[in-house]
Amino acid sequence: MITVFLTRVSNTHHTFSYQRSDGRGETLTLETKSFLFHDLLHYAIESEANLRDSFFARLARSQSYDALTGPDIRYDGEISMTEKIVGGLTGYMKTEQPPEVFLAGIRNWGQASGDTIPAWLTRDFVINVKERMRRLQGEWKALPFGATMTLAFPPN
Repeated sequence: MITVFLTRVSNTHHTFSYQRSDGRGETLTLETKSFLFHDLLHYAIESEANLRDSFFARLARSQSYDALTGPDIRYDGEISMTEKIVGGLTGYMKTEQPPEVFLAGIRNWGQASGDTIPAWLTRDFVINVKERMRRLQGEWKALPFGATMTLAFPPN
């Protein structure tokens, strides 16, 4: 288990702190425009799909934030597919298109790349992730500077 603390520092930055069940963790100051949406989307996807080998689960198992991020990182297994889905959903989340549009695109990509699309990637899943993101972003926007949003993974 891991608990993540997102603290609103300014209009441009936030801190990303986490604490593992053994008490270890770290605190990073991140540029909000580049990182917050991506990290919240990971949380929404990994929570909804009950994933156990993607970003938050790996972070809980002793890898540092830096060990899991950056342009030179090469992913394999579940986290690789999660990253691809996060990338695809990033643009979709900002639209009002029905889930079927995203799903058709991801299926086409899967056929072209030879990747198997996970069984959990369904219409209901996309709807649930979009709703969870709406709630998470609303909670973030309501935070005053200096306040903290707390996320547990896996969620209760």
